[in-house]
Amino acid sequence: MIPSLKEKFRKIGARVDVTLTGATRVRGFTRIQNPPASLDVLNDNKGEFFQIRIREDISEQLDISVLEVQAKDKHLVLLARQIVFAIEERVLSAYTGVQLVSLDRF
Repeated sequence: MIPSLKEKFRKIGARVDVTLTGATRVRGFTRIQNPPASLDVLNDNKGEFFQIRIREDISEQLDISVLEVQAKDKHLVLLARQIVFAIEERVLSAYTGVQLVSLDRF
């Protein structure tokens, strides 16, 4: 997943870093639950880049896909969805939480 994701970002002239995070973080005296996935724009000595953070405890349930790439317009549509399986009364069901993000690189 990660090599193909990096290649798609490269097509729009952008860099991407995918990192795993813990389930929670501490802010002051409060413990906050991290979202399943988050996207930030950061800067380093090479310039701007996108950082995708994935919660380590649900990384196997998370599917991140690039739905559309328009290199000329530097446009990318990213889909992140969490697949949750639940077994109730011997019936297997799945729930998909879907989040669409459209990225335009200026």
